[in-house]
Amino acid sequence: QLHFLFGCGSNQHNQLLLDSPENSACLVGGEDARELKEMVLCTDARSSATNRPKKLLAGGGHSGLLTDSGELLLWGWNGTSQLGRSQSDRPDELCAGLPVTKPVK
Repeated sequence: QLHFLFGCGSNQHNQLLLDSPENSACLVGGEDARELKEMVLCTDARSSATNRPKKLLAGGGHSGLLTDSGELLLWGWNGTSQLGRSQSDRPDELCAGLPVTKPVK
């Protein structure tokens, strides 16, 4: 099942799931210019009926998704292990192009 989200911001640490430097904020007239972008969030079809997205959380540099079953998916900047994993760990893949850490139960 696909869930469409809209977000804006710098995406400097891929907190908008855009995973591309050209999708970061730029300066226009000395001010940050941020464009509204559409993001696609994929969930496993086998669990989407019982494990739907419940709440989207956004912070400075990272974001999270809380599901109906209580799973917490985190992505974005992990400079001080705020995603709950080692800085040297490679992120897991929730869906192609959407790096996240494993769910916290």
